[in-house]
Amino acid sequence: MIENHQKNMEGTILQIAEKLFLEKGFTMTSTTEIAKEAGCNQALVHYYYRTKENLFNQIFGNKIKMFVEVFMQIDASNDDFFTKLQRKIELHFDFLVDNPKLPFLIINELITNKNRIEFIQHDITENKVKEKVFDALNNDLQQEIAIGTVRPISVSDLLINIVSMNVFSFITLPIFQEVLKMNEKEKLQYMAHRKEEIVHVILSSLRP
Repeated sequence: MIENHQKNMEGTILQIAEKLFLEKGFTMTSTTEIAKEAGCNQALVHYYYRTKENLFNQIFGNKIKMFVEVFMQIDASNDDFFTKLQRKIELHFDFLVDNPKLPFLIINELITNKNRIEFIQHDITENKVKEKVFDALNNDLQQEIAIGTVRPISVSDLLINIVSMNVFSFITLPIFQEVLKMNEKEKLQYMAHRKEEIVHVILSSLRP
């Protein structure tokens, strides 16, 4: 029972920390605040995670990994290139729907803390992201270019186009919500439209 309680508290601390980091960023979140919302003392936060930096890195690393690996989820399907690419774009967009504050956190941390870039580089290397995501997509892309169904384009440009268009939709969402006075239903309709439009733009841009 004690062991289960410890695991539950460790998980609760992680969940509360993730919520606060996403809402306020690393600098503006304290372990005291995390402990208070988790219903424990500050010493317990340090017992499980040692430092705020370690706690943040665990959350940040997991989110970055999910942010990237969403592109691999349907590689095993037998669908054609354009169908698989459409699903990759949609899955990445849907991931951001579930984590709408993540782009702000990533951009803010990369701007304010240069160590985050090294952390991401290390995490990408350790998890073989290049082989799993970049190389796999590039192989499919080069095959399509070779047979003439896709115009010449680098895989890095393709990924940058997808990520930047998806992320920008969420960065600008609060502005459009305020300017257009969108209610929740209108916001969902707007985001569904953005997903459809991004898929159309990306796929159309690849045609020879």
